[in-house]
Amino acid sequence: MKTLLTFFCFSLSMAFFAQSHVLVKHNGEKLNVNYIKTDNNLMYFNTGKDQVEQTISTFAVAELINTATNATTKVSDKITVNGEQDYHKVIVIAPNATTGLTSTANDSKFVNRVKGQTPLAVQQQNITALKRKAAKEGIPFVSLAQNNRTESSATMYTY
Repeated sequence: MKTLLTFFCFSLSMAFFAQSHVLVKHNGEKLNVNYIKTDNNLMYFNTGKDQVEQTISTFAVAELINTATNATTKVSDKITVNGEQDYHKVIVIAPNATTGLTSTANDSKFVNRVKGQTPLAVQQQNITALKRKAAKEGIPFVSLAQNNRTESSATMYTY
């Protein structure tokens, strides 16, 4: 009787630790997770093995599948950049929204100040130049980080 009761309790508790969703990334990878929420271009989840909350960029996830109902929710479209003419498709993302994306070896540094121009005009020119460079190499994401007042750097990300 003890064995039967233990087995029954164990089978009931497994439902609480089972993963409830599948994250399908744009690179084809599938993750079995417990989905929590989406906020500021980040998806929050835990793996079920531990209760540590993890994040992944919504730009890296194609769809979220609820395993209980088989309902599929589209999270983001895959961005395909086919040369410099597609520079407008390149997205500038915050450094904290790059989780799940792959960093490329193409890091760029650029000067923020040009004599006679406002900082905003220089920033817009730098962003356009970075987008063109990323598009030329077929990279859909750029993340900017300001090193100091006169110099900034950018890291490029792909799926």
